[in-house]
Amino acid sequence: MRINILQHTPNEGPGSIRTWAEKFGHQIYVYHPYQFLVPALVPNKLLKLWDM
Repeated sequence: MRINILQHTPNEGPGSIRTWAEKFGHQIYVYHPYQFLVPALVPNKLLKLWDM
């Protein structure tokens, strides 16, 4: 699973979410909106984030 994280402040990381994701082999992508580094949205991709 690909996990996208919007990190709202530069001095905090994903915390325990990173530990959990690494344990189960998931990929983490951290984006920093305060630096305007946010991925472009692709139609229907956002829905797949919630498809469990």
